[in-house]
Amino acid sequence: MLKIAFGEAAASLGKTLIVADLHLGIELELRARGINARQQWHPCAVRINKLLKKMKCGSLVILGDAKHDVYGCDIEERTMMRRFLDSLDTKDVRIIKGNHDSLLEGVAPIIPATGMRIEDGGESYGLFHGHAWPAKDVLAADIFLMAHQHPMYEFKDKAGRWSEKCWISAETKANKRFGVMGKRRVVVFPAFGILSGGIRLNAEKGIGPFFENPLLRKATAFSLEGAPLGALSVSRPKPYTVLYTSFPEDIF
Repeated sequence: MLKIAFGEAAASLGKTLIVADLHLGIELELRARGINARQQWHPCAVRINKLLKKMKCGSLVILGDAKHDVYGCDIEERTMMRRFLDSLDTKDVRIIKGNHDSLLEGVAPIIPATGMRIEDGGESYGLFHGHAWPAKDVLAADIFLMAHQHPMYEFKDKAGRWSEKCWISAETKANKRFGVMGKRRVVVFPAFGILSGGIRLNAEKGIGPFFENPLLRKATAFSLEGAPLGALSVSRPKPYTVLYTSFPEDIF
């Protein structure tokens, strides 16, 4: 069963910890723009190691965009990724290729962008980043775990507006054209990276094939603590004003 890590953009599936959208190396781009940003790989590794221990996991899956540079992977970025991987308390690490993970082959174990399946507790889970279409066997899974959106939820009150990272839980519509043969549960992971930004899905349109085609319905946002924030109109997004409610035992 998928279990979220309370207050973190991470979840466990059996003995596997799952995170998404680390965007390690984004500080290099920010520094080139004159913004003084500290390196991200070490604090990210520390957080993951704490979660591996807390969630009692022995392996790690990154749902794409482990690194930030879209167009390549220079010596500095490859060195950074090796240091990050060497700092983890598990060597069983798999990275599902995202649109930012160019030329990572040879540095880390890479799963194609078409995704992978994991069986746990009598259910099958299809894991993919979300920028590309999953493989047929991944689409045949009971539950989809994806990323790419960097989902956030916009709040507003008399003092102004602000946004926070959130989880998205939704259902698919059956669509033979796209190979989705029946209703499936979908969980969209928030970005694990601190500097990665995001899309306010109650105010902006999502990206990628699942959000840009008529495939999702009954989408709901949850805070990192598991509090339901409100329903989302994935076809015509609009702002919502919401209040936190009690923490549910199992939101997915």
